[in-house]
Amino acid sequence: SFAGEVRATVDLMVLQPQVIDSMAGGWSTFEDGRGSVVQNIKVVAGVEVNATRISYDLVPEGWVGITRTVSPRSGAGSLNLAGTDGLKFFCRGSETSNALEIWLRDASGTIYGRSWEGAIPADWTLQKAVYEDFSCVEGEGAGCRDATFDFGNVTAVYFVVRDRETQDPGSSGWIAIDDLEAFRRDGDEAKRLR
Repeated sequence: SFAGEVRATVDLMVLQPQVIDSMAGGWSTFEDGRGSVVQNIKVVAGVEVNATRISYDLVPEGWVGITRTVSPRSGAGSLNLAGTDGLKFFCRGSETSNALEIWLRDASGTIYGRSWEGAIPADWTLQKAVYEDFSCVEGEGAGCRDATFDFGNVTAVYFVVRDRETQDPGSSGWIAIDDLEAFRRDGDEAKRLR
């Protein structure tokens, strides 16, 4: 005989990526001051919708990039990446052997970054970077020596292309970036990455 009703509740935690920028425009260019230049920045077709593309000319060992200052939205302050494990984005480029770098700046002016050496892929490729792979690029005052990075208070994001061909007269190319997101690792992925 049936003796009543049994109910159970299951809490499910869905680890959604935190979208930082769709890369559909609004980025500024910056250059090394040694002769490397961004020739063009424009919005192009991306993986799903739009992406940002820059064309560049680099002097030997020079660099250029794009940056976006994270504006305080509705008084909430800067970008809070605390509780996330890394960043991911799609990129494609002109297959030069230049290095692609991503940098983050915190409220104290410290910049942490991660570099990918080798050819920038010709087809859209997902790049993932866990924060454990980031290191200090520069810090205010004492430089990197005593720098710590505040992932809870990020004020700017940068994508940088650095010349690795180191031949005269330098190198030229283009790169497109799409769908910048912060992610959390689930248990299985965390085990694989250790």
